[in-house]
Amino acid sequence: MPTLLEWVDTVKDLDVHFAGFSNPKMWDVERLLKDAPDALARAKALPKEQQWRLVEALDPDTFTHYEFFLVKGKKGTAEKKDWQAASDEELLAAKAVRCAGLQPWPAQRTFDQVPCPRPLRARTAPLPAATRAVPLRGVEAGR
Repeated sequence: MPTLLEWVDTVKDLDVHFAGFSNPKMWDVERLLKDAPDALARAKALPKEQQWRLVEALDPDTFTHYEFFLVKGKKGTAEKKDWQAASDEELLAAKAVRCAGLQPWPAQRTFDQVPCPRPLRARTAPLPAATRAVPLRGVEAGR
């Protein structure tokens, strides 16, 4: 199986860039080296790509597949939105993308970045009903 970086390299000529992981906590070297402060300090001094390769090498059984985001266009141009600080207008104007993996839907919980199930808070309670009509994306949608 190719390494993560080998997968990312396959698209570098397509003007597509690595934007991040769907499960960034799993790729943090601290998860594996928190009990070895000297090794952790040395690992944290490595470039991010080498840190990810180290995590992959130290914990190969965890990574049976890769989930990451790619962005088309100039590297570093993707803006990560802080949805916690978003106004009601920004939230209402946002475009929902419903993944086939969120079945059954609507639901009163969703998944975080790890992914672990998380209950929806009172502020986000309208989300399930608002996204019910959004077309599915993923395997069940025929993609």
